[in-house]
Amino acid sequence: MREGLAVDKWMLLAVVALLALGMTMVLSTSYLYSQERYGDGTYFFRKQLIAMGAGAIALIACSMVPSVLYRRFAYPILALSFVVLLLVLIPGIGVSRGGARRWIMFPGFAFQPSELAKLALVFYLARSMAKKEEMIRTFSVGILPHLIVGGIFAGMLLLEPDFGTALILTMLLYFMLFIGGARIHHLLATGLMALPVLIYVMTKAEYRLRRLLTFLDPWSDASGSGFHVIQSLIAFGSGQVWGRGLGESRQKLFYLPEAHTDFVYSVIG
Repeated sequence: MREGLAVDKWMLLAVVALLALGMTMVLSTSYLYSQERYGDGTYFFRKQLIAMGAGAIALIACSMVPSVLYRRFAYPILALSFVVLLLVLIPGIGVSRGGARRWIMFPGFAFQPSELAKLALVFYLARSMAKKEEMIRTFSVGILPHLIVGGIFAGMLLLEPDFGTALILTMLLYFMLFIGGARIHHLLATGLMALPVLIYVMTKAEYRLRRLLTFLDPWSDASGSGFHVIQSLIAFGSGQVWGRGLGESRQKLFYLPEAHTDFVYSVIG
């Protein structure tokens, strides 16, 4: 069997299980909302089904690509990701929604460069760490260059602003360095040094600080900023240990905003 066609059966099983659960919950959580807004209870389910089909085709296609090509194109993909992260910041190219410029519009769909950045960082780190081998345990060669690249990408995401994805990218960076064999004290030291920056970024924007305070004490403004958090907790609590049963959630009945996307975990729980 060719290298590109090798399949990890357990990983494939996990992907299929997650897709099955996801499709079931999209239908369950979006049916009434779709019916109310579009007159078709399966509107979001069908969109998700199409996306899943496209993803499955992409998965099969990518699995047939020899790994040597991924190694060869790791740096070009990183450079491409850097360019599109720059482009999205340019008015007229990047589309602003909700105060954030995170999308580039194409006919029929919107492209979010931060998604490419996640993939590019994984390819880059895997290629770079494999190349450096034991040198990954040194700070100047194994840690610093990767932190610089990751920091640049995180900084560009903060300019959009997209704090959540920047945080995910940073966590991904540290996780891969840890798995790759970087010294623990290097990771801890740099993480502690970055902590003041994280706190500053979190508290600099009023809306981020407000979200944090609301998360810590949603009942301080139960009918305002804390309403959605409280409804999420109610969704969890009403299900107790075994849940209310498939399709029986009450909080999805227009209490939770975007119950089929942002708050779907509350319904599942």
